[in-house]
Amino acid sequence: SENLTATNSSLILVVDDEASGRYTLAETLRQKGHQVEEASNGQDALRLLECLSFDLMIVDMLMPAMSGVELMLRARLMRRDLALIVLTAHANVESAIAAVRADVTDYLTKPCKAEDLLLTVGRALEARANQLQNQRLLGMVGQAMSALHLQNAEANIAPAAPARVEGEDLLRIGVLTVDRQKRAVTLKTNPPRV
Repeated sequence: SENLTATNSSLILVVDDEASGRYTLAETLRQKGHQVEEASNGQDALRLLECLSFDLMIVDMLMPAMSGVELMLRARLMRRDLALIVLTAHANVESAIAAVRADVTDYLTKPCKAEDLLLTVGRALEARANQLQNQRLLGMVGQAMSALHLQNAEANIAPAAPARVEGEDLLRIGVLTVDRQKRAVTLKTNPPRV
């Protein structure tokens, strides 16, 4: 699938106390080109999250010492943009509610077909990429607004973002063009988005 190809080489953390299931899942993901780290418990997973910048974490709900719910909540505090997928053999209403509270991307039950898992991983990584892109675009819009404000105030201070003023009405910042006369912001895509 095109979406899976676009998100290959993502860094994924698989957390499960069951070694054989963790290994099978990790190998399935590696065969699709993803980089995968494994953890057998929540503490090891948190240590890895401190050291590496993961795109996605797949976590079992029932593990000794630290539950999957506690791990997800602690991981969310460390990395707000981390995509989370629950993969559990013990699905119940309480764990589903806890997963929603931890802002998981998806909730799967074991056993899970490899195709279903890969589709879910692809969707989660695509959603994360879209979220990060939207955050970058919002940052650019904020920079454009700041630059416009500075221009309107006739300040002699250059904006922090590299902005190019083209004529009196056009301001370009990255992929954004701000037309002051039309009061429009255009995103340079194919086709342009206004």
